[in-house]
Amino acid sequence: MRQPIHHRSPRRRVERPFATAVLIGVTSAVLLFSGLTLVTTWLRERRLPEPHGFDSFAALPAAVDVWVGDVAPGVKGVLATDWNQPAWDARQDDVLSEALGRRDGDALAFASLVVFNTSTATARVPTGEGSLVLRDTAGAVAPAVSLSRLLAGVEGGSAATTLRLLGAGRDEVEVPAGRMVRVPVAFPRRVPLADAAAVERADGSAFRRRRMTQREWAGLLQSPSVDALRDL
Repeated sequence: MRQPIHHRSPRRRVERPFATAVLIGVTSAVLLFSGLTLVTTWLRERRLPEPHGFDSFAALPAAVDVWVGDVAPGVKGVLATDWNQPAWDARQDDVLSEALGRRDGDALAFASLVVFNTSTATARVPTGEGSLVLRDTAGAVAPAVSLSRLLAGVEGGSAATTLRLLGAGRDEVEVPAGRMVRVPVAFPRRVPLADAAAVERADGSAFRRRRMTQREWAGLLQSPSVDALRDL
């Protein structure tokens, strides 16, 4: 992940490191979350969960709603759900919340903040308490919680280990120049990004909603270019 980056053309400067970083990061995250869901369920119930059936896979929406904001000069932050499928996101919320001692009405809602750094300097972006705020259509707010604070009180456990490996053990994400990082963030309750009225940073800077197809979002994560990021 930290090998030297070689470029043949300045116009392709962003593409190659982003593609490598995201392919490794997204694949690892999917495997880790899938694995911890199965393992946690088996440990608790001593049996594998019942298969969801093909209906769950068919329920993937055609479009993805994300929220995009400029978090520093040349640095974009994109708030997105991990699976873009309500049932899968809810299952992940349950597993990770339970690992942090948050259950039932106290459960958290998880998402990902994807940070793309197209600048020439390392960027440091806050991800802790109140770093992001969701607003629903009724005007209620849901400020981000500090996962590092919650993790500090947890010893061991596959889900907690997964969160730490994905960068949730700190209240700030560091993104080298020309790279991207995807880090978990959590809110006290679920506000569907498609229905949110606003997403803001702690300083009040507003994000903007962006709707794209599943294919476009996957392509952006796997092989983003400067032009694609500029159009976000």
